Amino acid sequence: MSAPEPTADLVPLANRTGLLYAFRLVMVVTVLAVSAVMPEALGASPRSLAPSTAIYILFVVSTELVQRAARARRLLLVGAALLADGVWICSVVTSTGGPGSLLAFLIVLHIVAVTLVASYRTGLKIAVWHCLLFVAAYYCMSTNLLPEWRAPGFGGATPTDGAVLGAVVTFLALAMATAVFSSLNERELRRRREELRNLAAMAGELQEVRSADQVVNVVLSHVLHSLDFPRAAVVVGDDDEIRSVWVGNRDQASGRFPCLDATTQEAGQVLRNAWEERSLQLVRGLGEDSSALAAALPDAKNLVVVPMVADGWPIGALVVEQGGAWGCMVTRSRVNALVEFAAHASLSLSNAWLLAEVERLARVDELTGLANRRRFEEALEQEVARAARSGEPLSVVLFDVDHFKRLNDTHGHQRGDAVLRVIGEVLAKSVRQVDVPARYGGEEFVLVLPNCPTNNAVDLAEQVRRAITVGTGHLAVTVSAGVATMHGQAQSGEELIRAADEVLYESKHAGRDRVTVSRRRVSPASAA
Repeated sequence: MSAPEPTADLVPLANRTGLLYAFRLVMVVTVLAVSAVMPEALGASPRSLAPSTAIYILFVVSTELVQRAARARRLLLVGAALLADGVWICSVVTSTGGPGSLLAFLIVLHIVAVTLVASYRTGLKIAVWHCLLFVAAYYCMSTNLLPEWRAPGFGGATPTDGAVLGAVVTFLALAMATAVFSSLNERELRRRREELRNLAAMAGELQEVRSADQVVNVVLSHVLHSLDFPRAAVVVGDDDEIRSVWVGNRDQASGRFPCLDATTQEAGQVLRNAWEERSLQLVRGLGEDSSALAAALPDAKNLVVVPMVADGWPIGALVVEQGGAWGCMVTRSRVNALVEFAAHASLSLSNAWLLAEVERLARVDELTGLANRRRFEEALEQEVARAARSGEPLSVVLFDVDHFKRLNDTHGHQRGDAVLRVIGEVLAKSVRQVDVPARYGGEEFVLVLPNCPTNNAVDLAEQVRRAITVGTGHLAVTVSAGVATMHGQAQSGEELIRAADEVLYESKHAGRDRVTVSRRRVSPASAA
């Protein structure tokens, strides 16, 4: 007899063996109590059953002590204890009348208990063990090796071969029926545990990612590969508008799912229903639904649409395709798993967007929308290092609003803020994608212009100067500017800013509303 299978560790072995020991205690107490209360009906007294019961208890206690001392052989000892159970129960039943014994139910209880507590495979083996012991005892009784079985259940008569065969068949049928239901239960428990493991794995991966794109890729990967759906999509949007759709299928590698730009496209009736009702939708197909989802999942059949909600508002949806024939069923367990996946995805997406906004605010000037001082310093350091390696020119232009204090005192700070916003818009529209416009502080602005020689930087500064005057309307705000270029006037970021700042003040002293170029020259020794 083998030891009970671990059953995928659904319940720890120590807990299961503890339950079996409790069951053994109940059996011993039951046998002694029945023999003490009804010795005539049972055909045995506590004194007659005491020797076999004492040996049984001694063996079980010994195996427990050995288990604690030698954990490596724990399963083997558990199996030995189960075999001892069968031997003791058989001895009790045969000594009190065989199939007609009042204690015959112990065999049934033992088979059921082992099947449910250990495993259904072990239960079947124990049932076979009981049958072998029972048949062996009957053979010994027939050959006069054991006393005849005479029990009240047979009117004091000796049971026939048919009665013994019926008992054996009953034991096996009971074991098989219990094993079937136990296996179904174990399979459901394993499936649920696997879903929880997948959910925990996804939650762990979501803790390591920061961007919305990474969040969606983790969710799609687990939905497709863990839940085994053929196609899935994550829709980001709300109300009647979709902003983006990520689509994946089971054959794609994890973390490589494309994002389809669906800006301003209609959500479609299916998504609207899910968002309005805040509940999942089971649909046979998208049909004529004119939305980005229908384009992303063409000819999709048997869909589950789970709304993704954060803070009570819809932010998107998790859509999976079951596939198969029309009307193909999707199990409740998979639907529940999808709901849990969507809930984790909603929270992670919301956190990713919040984190992105915090990082943006940490690098962007809130009033003008340009890079702030911190972002400017990072960009300048990077561009100086790149220019030093490549030898390409790097220009910096510093702007300062003329008479800005007078403007605030005359028209108010709100009008002054409006002027700063206009300047921010002019700078953002005037530069290249590689350039970095930033608010340097107060009413000062700066442009970092990679691979831009001095004459081009001057032309851009003049263009910006004129655009600011035009853009501020009747206020006709003017700005002064200073231009410096690496490697001609500086060899470091600090020198570059100092050179631009010097000529900015020259522009101020020369009458304002003008651009001045630095005339500093780096000596050959300094350059070397």
